[in-house]
Amino acid sequence: MLVDDEPNILQFLEMGLQEEGFEVLTAQDGMTAVTLAKQFQPHLVILDVMMPGMDGFEVCRMLKKTGNVAIIMLTAKDEVDDRVKGSTVF
Repeated sequence: MLVDDEPNILQFLEMGLQEEGFEVLTAQDGMTAVTLAKQFQPHLVILDVMMPGMDGFEVCRMLKKTGNVAIIMLTAKDEVDDRVKGSTVF
């Protein structure tokens, strides 16, 4: 599953993953991502950190409560504090 509020990024990643044979779900916001994850139980979530409303860190927390899913955090942030926060969410 791909989660990003930027449609162009979602489309680019979705096309690439589908070309490699993956079935891909997409969500443009955190609540949709949590709902889809509960329904479809994806093996992997590629999750944007900076989204309006519910940010990627909160989405990650909620997904980890609903099941055992691997999460890759996708971000342009490069500050050490942000990396530490991302690694401790799990």
